[in-house]
Amino acid sequence: LSTSVGDFIWQDISGGSQPTFYLDDIMLVGVGGDPTPEPTATNTPEPTATPDPDPATNLKIYTDRLQEGWLDWSWNITTNYNNRRPCKVGEASLAVKYDRAWAGLYLRAETPVEGELYDTLQFWVHGGNRGGQLIRIWMRDVDGNAGPAVEVMPRKGKWTKVKVPLSDLGDLSMISDIVWQEAEGRSQPTFYLDQVVLIAADDSDSRALAPTSPANANDLEYHVYIPFVALP
Repeated sequence: LSTSVGDFIWQDISGGSQPTFYLDDIMLVGVGGDPTPEPTATNTPEPTATPDPDPATNLKIYTDRLQEGWLDWSWNITTNYNNRRPCKVGEASLAVKYDRAWAGLYLRAETPVEGELYDTLQFWVHGGNRGGQLIRIWMRDVDGNAGPAVEVMPRKGKWTKVKVPLSDLGDLSMISDIVWQEAEGRSQPTFYLDQVVLIAADDSDSRALAPTSPANANDLEYHVYIPFVALP
């Protein structure tokens, strides 16, 4: 070789056309050394932003449909689990109409839920065309023991998020039943529920705060807690 290299040629020596061949890693190797290929540059795509998913440890009860593992043991009510309007999130909400006094939307867990894993019952409620329904919410454990209850009064024509700390529902160790019960002693017009979820105890971003007493009672998201023992 000459002391100075200017060109490299790979030439056909058969005198005819030739099929395609391929070359790669072309380099000059230093005297007495092994070839050390340069690292190949790779294009790393930028991460795409995705919506924050629901924490995996939250327990969905109703989100567009009654989730697997929950049964409807309601009494004296009319329900539509695929109601299209109004709907807060997704494609459907749960429409509930109390047909008689003390009727109840009664959701039962096929496998009891460990209460210590969760700290909040959270849902959206819409009062329909009339609003003002008085709804009593309570839970019961596997032995039929009920905790205290809370009462909510949904607003006319508006969705309201309700977050109830489980400590105000008795902090049951094993939750078997969740009930939304008519609390005025009469039939009541249709209201709507959506995104019914038990929030995990370690999900600090969604942890509910204790209710306060605003100056304007119309600002209440849910009413005062009351002592109540549900009848079996």
